[in-house]
Amino acid sequence: MEIKRMPLAVLSLAMVMAASASCYVSEQVSEVDKTLQDGKGTKQSDYEIIMENVRQMLMPTAEDSVVKTYNDEMTAEGSWADINYEDNTPGWDPQRHYHRIVPMALCYINPESEYCGNEKLYDRIMLSIQYWQSLNLTSPNWYHNQINEPMFFGQLLIVMKKGKKQLPDDMEATIIEKWKNNGSDPETM
Repeated sequence: MEIKRMPLAVLSLAMVMAASASCYVSEQVSEVDKTLQDGKGTKQSDYEIIMENVRQMLMPTAEDSVVKTYNDEMTAEGSWADINYEDNTPGWDPQRHYHRIVPMALCYINPESEYCGNEKLYDRIMLSIQYWQSLNLTSPNWYHNQINEPMFFGQLLIVMKKGKKQLPDDMEATIIEKWKNNGSDPETM
């Protein structure tokens, strides 16, 4: 089998692009370092910096129009009629439930959103989480149980740390406990 070598021009271009990306990331980290100080000039912990980076990365997905639709279409019990909560196919329709909660939370904490600090939106976020927890669903596809759901609820926990009102400690604990029970070993599914 012959190994083809990359032309020097392509390799050089790749190296320049990687260096540029590295400089861009370094500049962004420096900007984050400057902005992540409390009023006394004390730098935040690495954990706080990571959480702020996650919030900033997710913020462009916060759209008031989308959240208005989610809010308007949510039932009184905290579900959405267009989601098949009994689906057991590998694509697993119930995942759309928790995919909707994160954008709602982002608008709740976004100072540029009409929903920033909105008490009704906070109540709807809480209701949707409570509904999800009441179902105690498990997907037939391990990916949803061990990667997708923990990822979205992890994002939710990080986002809501900046809310006017935060998630109650017992709700956070319940979310994390589900990860421990369902998210550790594909063989247990």
